[in-house]
Amino acid sequence: MWHIIGQNRATGILDASLKAGRLSHAYLIVGPPHVGKTTLALDVARAVNCIGADGSPPCQQCPQCRRISGGHHADVRLIGLRRLEEGASRRREIPIAEVRSVTNQSHLKPYEGDSRVFIFEDAETMSEEAANALLKTLEEPPPQTLLILLTSQEDRLLPTIKSRCSRIELKPMAEEPLARYLEQERDVEVEQARLLARLSKGCLGWAITAIEDPLVLERRATELDRLIGLLGATVEQRFHAASDVASLYYRDREEALETLDIWLSWWRDLLVLREAGPEWVYNRDYADQLEEWKSAYAPSQIAAFIASIAKTLEALNSNVNARLGLESLMLSLPTPSYIPSPSTGEG
Repeated sequence: MWHIIGQNRATGILDASLKAGRLSHAYLIVGPPHVGKTTLALDVARAVNCIGADGSPPCQQCPQCRRISGGHHADVRLIGLRRLEEGASRRREIPIAEVRSVTNQSHLKPYEGDSRVFIFEDAETMSEEAANALLKTLEEPPPQTLLILLTSQEDRLLPTIKSRCSRIELKPMAEEPLARYLEQERDVEVEQARLLARLSKGCLGWAITAIEDPLVLERRATELDRLIGLLGATVEQRFHAASDVASLYYRDREEALETLDIWLSWWRDLLVLREAGPEWVYNRDYADQLEEWKSAYAPSQIAAFIASIAKTLEALNSNVNARLGLESLMLSLPTPSYIPSPSTGEG
């Protein structure tokens, strides 16, 4: 069975290729964060090494499948910023040394399975040198080697890299089946399942993480509360917030970007509430606060600040100075026409 849920088109393509013995030497798996890219890549790694079935889908029970699931298989390697050594945790790029290591290993025969599999998470973060070095391996792939590149920002990859990979796109799940899965398979209460399905934007991995780690929703609430507190704040208070998020960025880039995504969802909800109605709001548990603030800004102000957040996210992904970028964002925070009384609603 495939571990990934709700991606029948992708698994159907892989099923057909595996059964026909025509698997590509390299795949590019594209999709938003937490949609299941790493899950699918590991499923493919299990499939090409599985000894308990015909390999499509992998049996998930044989020694090969279990060792890959446990992260102990000698022939399956994940490469990415999160996999770098502690001393390199502040890197913003996958360095060329990582790709050279993959190149060297790819020319060795598999140690315990049928195929060596190299999975590049956030492949768009490869340095230009690293990407060009990988290109040579993609052009002349060694036998018994499979390369899988994962990205949520396909446009940042070199065209020459993309052209040498078979592309598989993972799309967000529809809200209703995702909520139903959480209810039936994860024993989540109906209302909570619906909230998580909406907040996840169709990305099952995010919803599962939120179930397993209470800090995910706690942190979201903290960031929404901080944002609401900034709506009537002084310039000095805004700069202090920018400094906090910039410091977070230098400690944990992914968490800082998620903070801006949370802020973006709030402003998107304000605009949706004004233009479409409450049924399309993401942050349903903040409905009272959204209702209080929705008329404090003109639609043009909301749209302009949404654009500012999107521009800041793009700039941070291009490795600009985080503090300057976030200070600029805080300066563009629009002035409300009124300040609502403190909400007593949930949130």
